[in-house]
Amino acid sequence: MAQFMTQARCVNRSLAKSWLALTLLAFPILASAQPIPDPTRPPDILLLPSSPNNEIAAGPVLQTVLIAPHRRLAIINGKTLGLNEKFEDQTVVKITDTEVILRRGKELQILKLFPDFEKKPQRASGNISTNAKK
Repeated sequence: MAQFMTQARCVNRSLAKSWLALTLLAFPILASAQPIPDPTRPPDILLLPSSPNNEIAAGPVLQTVLIAPHRRLAIINGKTLGLNEKFEDQTVVKITDTEVILRRGKELQILKLFPDFEKKPQRASGNISTNAKK
C-alpha cells in the first residue's frame, strides 16, 4: 500500500510538472493576443486634431442626442445644449432623434448624428399576405 501511495505521488508530481511546463509555454502566446478595443471610445475621426484638409473636424460635430419626456439635449463638440441655447454664434432651434438644426440669422445648418448614413424607405414585398391564417 505504501509503495502504491509513493507511485501515485510521483505520478501526481509529474502531471503537475507537465501542466506547469505547458502553462509556461502557452503564456507567451496568450500574452501576445491583441487587446480588446474599448466599445465606448469615440471614433478616431473625432480624436484627430482639426486641420484644413479635414472637413469633418472643421465644423460643429453632433456627438449625441439625449431625449427625455420634458427635455431634449444635444452634445455638440463636447458642449451640452438645450433648445434655444447658443452654440458659438448659432442657436439650437430643433433637436430630433438623429439630427439638430442650428440657426444663424436666416441660415440653417443641419447636424446629423450619423452623417454618412442615409435612411431609405422599406419596400413592401408582394409575397407577404395581410390575412393571417388561424
